[in-house]
Amino acid sequence: MRFIVTPESVTVLPVCDVVLCLSVYHQWHHNFGHQGAQQILYTLGTKARQFLFFEPASQRSKYGPVPPDYNDRDERSIVDYNLGMLGRLFCREKVEFVAATPASHSEKVRFLFSIQMTLKRLQANDGVRPKPQQILQ
Repeated sequence: MRFIVTPESVTVLPVCDVVLCLSVYHQWHHNFGHQGAQQILYTLGTKARQFLFFEPASQRSKYGPVPPDYNDRDERSIVDYNLGMLGRLFCREKVEFVAATPASHSEKVRFLFSIQMTLKRLQANDGVRPKPQQILQ
């Protein structure tokens, strides 16, 4: 079965324990812009009972005409950018950098992050996940 993820279609995906968002976010960013990609990612987070694992591209050119503000292939820059971006979406203390992971021929590594979605962690944000439009304004 083929399913095309858009800011609108992502809402129909089922709730599950763990969501993997690996090496696809840059395509959403390219196709739907920063806000559309953020909306998809946030909605995926609402579908995870326990964890969302996120692995973004480490090359700005993969994101389209308005790429994220980090330095290509620079671990510290990419990690800091994504910790901040994910922290704004999902409550900063729930986000962790996991590890550098082997990537394709154009990128030596990508960087894996985990976001814990347990009730205890949500309580750190008063049990409320802000809507993407509130975060992105």
